[in-house]
Amino acid sequence: MPYQKPPPALKLTNQPVCCQSAILVLGKTAFRYRTGGQRLRSGRTDLHQIEQETVAAVAGLRWQDSAERIFLVDAASGAELTYGQFMAQAASIAHALIAAGLEPGQRVAVMGSGTLALLGWMGTLLAGGVELPIHPDLRGLPLRHAFETGQPVAMIADWALLDNLGDTPLPASLFVHARPAGVPHEPGRQDLEPLLKGGPAVPPDRLILPSSPAAVLFTSGTSGPAKGALLPHRQLCMVAAQVVEMTGLDARDIVYCAYPLNHVAGKYMCVFAAMSVGARVVVEKRFAPSIWLSRIRQYGATLSMAHGPMLEMIHAQPETPQDGEHDLRRMMCCPLPRAIGAAFERRFNLKGIEMWGMTEIGNPLWTRSDEPHPAGSCGRLLSDWYDLAICDPETDEPVPPGTAGEILVRPKHSFTSLLGYLGQPEATLASWRNLWFHSGDLAYADAEGNVFYVDRLGDRIRRRAENISSLDIERAALSAAGVAEAAAIGVPSGFEGDDDIKLFVVPRPGASFDPEALLRHMAGMLPHYMLPRYVEPIAALPRTPTNKVRKKALREAGPGEAEWDRHRAGLRVETLYRRS
Repeated sequence: MPYQKPPPALKLTNQPVCCQSAILVLGKTAFRYRTGGQRLRSGRTDLHQIEQETVAAVAGLRWQDSAERIFLVDAASGAELTYGQFMAQAASIAHALIAAGLEPGQRVAVMGSGTLALLGWMGTLLAGGVELPIHPDLRGLPLRHAFETGQPVAMIADWALLDNLGDTPLPASLFVHARPAGVPHEPGRQDLEPLLKGGPAVPPDRLILPSSPAAVLFTSGTSGPAKGALLPHRQLCMVAAQVVEMTGLDARDIVYCAYPLNHVAGKYMCVFAAMSVGARVVVEKRFAPSIWLSRIRQYGATLSMAHGPMLEMIHAQPETPQDGEHDLRRMMCCPLPRAIGAAFERRFNLKGIEMWGMTEIGNPLWTRSDEPHPAGSCGRLLSDWYDLAICDPETDEPVPPGTAGEILVRPKHSFTSLLGYLGQPEATLASWRNLWFHSGDLAYADAEGNVFYVDRLGDRIRRRAENISSLDIERAALSAAGVAEAAAIGVPSGFEGDDDIKLFVVPRPGASFDPEALLRHMAGMLPHYMLPRYVEPIAALPRTPTNKVRKKALREAGPGEAEWDRHRAGLRVETLYRRS
């Protein structure tokens, strides 16, 4: 299939897909890779002038062209690695993996944070392997599920995290970092430290196709066991290209990344996007809203990224007149919460760039940084890359503008979406019903093509024939004094196919909690059928590693001792709307 117009950064060729070999000369040695429909131009080595469609090829070019530039900074310690140092260490790991028996396409578990996580990532991909990144906090059944799904043949891990594995069987080859002194070697285990001293001049000679799998990234698992999305190299190059195109990222930028590195956002939208243009990236091992602004100033960050809950946590920090004094002018937001969005941009003197996307497909929707957009919109379609439709989730028929439906997406270019869910062919087929990827997200579009996210399909509340967005209920609750966090779910009402509404509330420290007063406040913002029946104060909302609320856990928890029921309290909805 011929390609259509590409974005200007990591360009896709306009030639039909084919296979050919190519060699890039690195000094007196060669970096070999296999491409799909690529063309090399003699004497032109700039990334924007050579079409690159594998992570390994992009990294190889950066090693060649930017070896002396600072690439990676550890936010906590300030330790730096140049592109040359980082790539040499990653190549050393790659050679060691191959010496241990790693074959192309086999999976390598990487369990660590910061620099270790990124060296394990790049070493795995240079060796032709498939990375299986594991969040450093994962343990118990979710960790066993990741290993049983991914079936890694090798592992790169921080020694301190091995206890998290419990009785999970270890791969035959294990490379460990920071093994304590006096702890004896065990068969199959190798220290990483000797591999990171110097390193070879080139990566291994591996043939890597743009269609080759590069990573197994697990979905957040908010509505069931996490699915392992198998993603190809070309898709991950596309993700970085979209960031470059939509934010204007270039080699002068400093990107601050406080995301976990086992997700697309941290590793590919921040780190790899920075690598693709030769920029610097500052990596935080763990997000902390109290130090976010000081880190931005300390390292002169010019671009960063955060989920909506992260932005709310930052905005909740004490305000000062100096909050806008820094170099950060662009913030990738998914989303920029409507309740605080304009205030956040004014307070921190920056522009929020919103997008909507998923691990499986990249980011089809973006707002433009150089033009205004309606409040609450997650953007317009990148039509060079995708087709998108908003459809009735029962019939897959398109709905008119202004009507909520499920977001359906399909790529325009080959190998720019997931190859499938690892070990779950039925889930893969179900997600691609009618040859469209079904996102499970509800949204509506206006007449100009601006798209507005509504809710997860599974979190939609059905009450008295009304489809209700839990986000609308939560926004109303969060506008009340004394409410720090809120999450709304549907619970059985006793009628078939019908829900009552339950609201979980995290009170602000020191605030008194009065559920009746809260409902009276919300009644001024919501229709009667959207008012919760149940309100339960809770110390903290359960969250995924990317700070998304785990509503499945809330639904499964059942009523708590502090649950308040307005029916039992004798509070009639009509009295909340009665004019005095």
